[in-house]
Amino acid sequence: MSQQGSRNTTPSPGLSMIDYTENYPLHFIPVRPVTPRFEGSHCKNCIQYMEHIKQLQQHIDRVHEENRRLNSNNRTIRETYGRYYSRAEHEEEYVSNLLLKRIQKLKEEKEVIAQKYEQEEEHIAINLMKRMREVQAERDNVKKEMKKEQTEQMDAMMKNIRKTETELEETRKVLDRMRREKIDQENALETEQEMLYNTLGKQLDQLNTDKKGYVDNEDNIDVRGGPSGVPSPIPAVVAEEVRPPSTFTAEAHQAEMSKLVMVASERIRALEETIASLTKEKEAFCGYMDEMRRSFSDRFDGCLTPSGSSNYVMESNDVREYSMGPPSVPPTPRPAIDSVSDMDDASSRGSHRDD
Repeated sequence: MSQQGSRNTTPSPGLSMIDYTENYPLHFIPVRPVTPRFEGSHCKNCIQYMEHIKQLQQHIDRVHEENRRLNSNNRTIRETYGRYYSRAEHEEEYVSNLLLKRIQKLKEEKEVIAQKYEQEEEHIAINLMKRMREVQAERDNVKKEMKKEQTEQMDAMMKNIRKTETELEETRKVLDRMRREKIDQENALETEQEMLYNTLGKQLDQLNTDKKGYVDNEDNIDVRGGPSGVPSPIPAVVAEEVRPPSTFTAEAHQAEMSKLVMVASERIRALEETIASLTKEKEAFCGYMDEMRRSFSDRFDGCLTPSGSSNYVMESNDVREYSMGPPSVPPTPRPAIDSVSDMDDASSRGSHRDD
């Protein structure tokens, strides 16, 4: 039976041991029936089988060793993975707890900030309302002060203008009176000069007649053989050399009148300049008040617009309009130039008449 079993396990002569181990598993090795011609080589085949079994056993041992090593590696990897997984879970739990605490803290801070914001907003709204009331009261006070100051300024300017107009009217009256006096004095001087010229002409005619009679008498004496030491005849008296004694008084009076006229004209010119300067000051003050009104209006509009209140517009009668202009002042004539020219004409007429 053992031989038969060994025969059954005898490999074919065409296949070697290496071929069996490399190409087929152990239970798939083909077994051919043992024939009598193979009985002599039975021992040799047994030895080969034993060597083959040893090789397979060594291979199995190596496979078991590799399996144990792989199992240990697998165990180590599992332990490492477990540690890493537990650490990751711990870290994840720690991070989640930290994030939850942070979120809770942020929520609390958000609520606190919202409460502070509401309180601050309410406080700011109260302060703004209070400030707006103060600004409105200040605006009303400034408006009243501006009205009062403008009224005072306008009253003072109107008083000055009326006073200046009164002085100008008085100066005009004085100038007219002086002009009339000048004309009367010129007429009186002309009449007096005519009378003096007539009287002097008559006196000169009388003197010339007397001189001619005296010369004729002397000629008769010379012809009769009178003394030769008689002086030469007196030359004829020329009318231009005779100057009336009242001429100096008239010229002095005329010079005094011209000085008075010049003083009056200068005073009138100064009053006109004063009126012009007062008018300019009034226009500048109106412009300043208009600019102040615009600036106050802009500032109050800026203060009232954010709070939603209505814009304030200053009334038109609060400040005097710039386009109203100064009060009516009658045009001032220039009598000084006319009076001086009249005086020059009179003096020139007098000089021509003297000539």
